[in-house]
Amino acid sequence: MEEQRQFDATPGSFVMIQGLKQDSQWNGMVGMVVCHQQHLSRVEVLLPSGQRLAPALQNVAAPAAEISLVSGQSVLLNGILSRPELNGTTASVLRPAANAKGRYIVELPDKMEASIKADNLALLCG
Repeated sequence: MEEQRQFDATPGSFVMIQGLKQDSQWNGMVGMVVCHQQHLSRVEVLLPSGQRLAPALQNVAAPAAEISLVSGQSVLLNGILSRPELNGTTASVLRPAANAKGRYIVELPDKMEASIKADNLALLCG
């Protein structure tokens, strides 16, 4: 059995959906925690599409921090302290940052470019 990474169920944190059998199309998607329903052992997750899910705690995990991105992939920005207004924004990967290890240049919805740490990017599936 695959070891589950610890995740933060605090509203505003990001989790990855996994292990769903009936609604397997959501597996691998990253979303933002809206609330932790402790009495039900569930966490409500808002996906980038606007869809809300409430999977059981065993069906969520921390998103993979070590990812290798390529041009054109869609990512969700999260955990950015210097520009918190970008958190929750969907962007498109353009290229690795030339002078900054562990960063990627992404195109924001307003067509502006930003250099973002890989740890602050969650790969979106589909």
